[in-house]
Amino acid sequence: MTRRSMTRRFLYLTLAACFSLTFLAAQPQHAVYVPENPVYVPFGAVHVMAHKNLNAPELPDAPVHPNALEHRFYHALSVSEYGTLLLIPESAEGRQGMEIKTAATPRGAMHRISFPRLWGEPAKTGEVLLDLSAGAAGRYGDLLWSHVRIEDEYTVTGAILSEGSQALGHTYFAVRFSRPVKYYRETSSGEGPAGGRSAANLAGSHGAEGPAGGHGAEGPVGSKTEVPVPGALPYPFMSGRGLSVVFTFDLVKGAQAFADDGVLEVRTAFSAVDVSGALQNLKAEQESKTFEALGWEMEQVWEKELAVVRIEGSEATGPAADRKNFFYESLACSMAWPVVAEDVDGRYRGCDNNIHTTDSHVHYTGLYPASAARYPLMTFLKPGQSRRFTASALTVYDQSVPRLLPGEAFRKEAVLLLADARAKGILPSSLLPLLTEAITTTVKTPFLSLVQEARKIGFVPAEASSRSVALTREFSYVNWCLIMMASGMGDVNTVNEIRPYVTAYQWLLDVQKGVEKDFPESRDDLLFVPHNMADVVDRVQGRKAYEHRLDAAARFPELPYLYVWTASPWKGQELLNEMADACVTASRAGELASSQTVTTGGAWAEQTAGSQMAGPVVAGGAGVADGEEPAAWFVFSSMGLYPLCPGTEEYVLGVPGFKRMVVFLEGGKELVVEAPDLSVRNRYVKSVTWNGKPYDKAFITHRELMQGGVLQFVMGASPARGRVFRGEKLPYSYVKK
Repeated sequence: MTRRSMTRRFLYLTLAACFSLTFLAAQPQHAVYVPENPVYVPFGAVHVMAHKNLNAPELPDAPVHPNALEHRFYHALSVSEYGTLLLIPESAEGRQGMEIKTAATPRGAMHRISFPRLWGEPAKTGEVLLDLSAGAAGRYGDLLWSHVRIEDEYTVTGAILSEGSQALGHTYFAVRFSRPVKYYRETSSGEGPAGGRSAANLAGSHGAEGPAGGHGAEGPVGSKTEVPVPGALPYPFMSGRGLSVVFTFDLVKGAQAFADDGVLEVRTAFSAVDVSGALQNLKAEQESKTFEALGWEMEQVWEKELAVVRIEGSEATGPAADRKNFFYESLACSMAWPVVAEDVDGRYRGCDNNIHTTDSHVHYTGLYPASAARYPLMTFLKPGQSRRFTASALTVYDQSVPRLLPGEAFRKEAVLLLADARAKGILPSSLLPLLTEAITTTVKTPFLSLVQEARKIGFVPAEASSRSVALTREFSYVNWCLIMMASGMGDVNTVNEIRPYVTAYQWLLDVQKGVEKDFPESRDDLLFVPHNMADVVDRVQGRKAYEHRLDAAARFPELPYLYVWTASPWKGQELLNEMADACVTASRAGELASSQTVTTGGAWAEQTAGSQMAGPVVAGGAGVADGEEPAAWFVFSSMGLYPLCPGTEEYVLGVPGFKRMVVFLEGGKELVVEAPDLSVRNRYVKSVTWNGKPYDKAFITHRELMQGGVLQFVMGASPARGRVFRGEKLPYSYVKK
């Protein structure tokens, strides 16, 4: 089975691009507005920049990972491949079910709606609801205002203004229908129009007759009077909070039957700049393209992107095929964020709320939150993409009034991105002063109370956050990143000033027991301090005691790799296999289930030969849909590597997931990871060779891997109990004891 055929089995799919806050819903006109009615199906352009960027609204109670938005399709089965999704809701008796196909683009989506057929006959009339009221329910923070403008018989534009945790969010959209709008009406929402006016009043003084003089038909209870779309009269304009508009269409063209009877196509596009930007995005990405053409484009994009890794020798069916499926699913999910934040003309809304134009790079947003492994994975597989992410982070820093990198709390994700890219040599040395300045200003900023409090007392107190232990570890880590950057610059003063904060986590440890003081619920948080593991082991009273602590710890992504600091690295190999198998099993179970939840996200683009290539991405099955973990974790772990301490060039060696894998590196070189004897029985690493020579370290460097070669794992059925690492054969630690 090829990678292509397996990626077609992905269950979940990214549907649309950034900036969308609109809901669309479709139903036949004679259906009743009942929430449980399975024919009334919300779908489509549902994505929010949920990373709390200065332009984004806040998701206070998001039910899934902050990088995703739960989108329920009532009783809808889904079939997806590459950038398209087919939804098949349940239907009433005697009526063939509605089908909704969606194809995504970087800044929008096209929806093909096949309305339910009544006893084999196509639906003659259908309705589409454009719902801008969802934000009023608190889903996107505080919805301040929205408006809809009927541009012509086929085109609708609008905007949403919302208030997030940090600043205003601007969303502009354009919608183009394949059939002319027959009627439209503003409907009441759960919150009510709150100042919105009826389309009839806005269209002129025609009242219920509509601007063309014809009488509009009454809609469902709670709706305003229907208004025919005007010809040359002033364009109708509706505004308010809790605004939603229903559009009615004729779905047949008279007595003669056509292939597209009962079908409506809806094209959508979004912008954070203005309506003109949304219209330009719609024109550039979707005009004159069929649904099939968009799907084909996305297929080509993802074939190219996923081809960076080739897995060889896997069976076509069975557990090995399921693992291969999940690998490419995880790889695609890892590539889904950040998202393109600029219009096709290069304009974007900056964190200062001004409109800027990119001149030398694609601008991205959604740089956080992110797993610790995601940016190192892009640095490893797609260095060019990582450089563009770095450029976007520095752009945010430059435009930020307080001069801060994007993120929350201590800006760990952005600091990690910059420090890791610098450590692995993918950035020019001329950027080092700017990188150091950005991290220094962010880590020492006087504008964040949490930073100032931590710098004052040396750690994050419990009263400041319920995550004080984890935040103290982050505080320690970002200061270590700064020391590494300052050391490269020869800035001795900064190194001496920051040094005490690098070990800030020590304030939370009981000197005698090596466990967290007064934080029993966080007793495992400081088993892992990425930049100073030797000190952690020492303070837990040695390797044996540390091993016992690991044995009793709850599972977290880095846990299996920590066993290299014990006398039993083979225990970590066992745990890696168990965790990877659990991910695959959960994904398979989710694929077989009739899912009602689709997780949506954005898609990142790659700039190649002057053309931008981007598209939607499958957001994963069970285990991947939760966000970045375990997606990036699974990809790295399947290669037998893991970046335990981003900001160094080291990868801790683990257990490969396949017999042979080829990674196509930047510059045309190839890295081959192979384990010829790998099987269900042989799952323990007996030894490792690098380019045919014995390799006895617990880690391998980025520099070595980028030269290309063969990393071979010799596998066995029993643990290699004598394979223990000490001294310089252990990964990096800031304080070695």
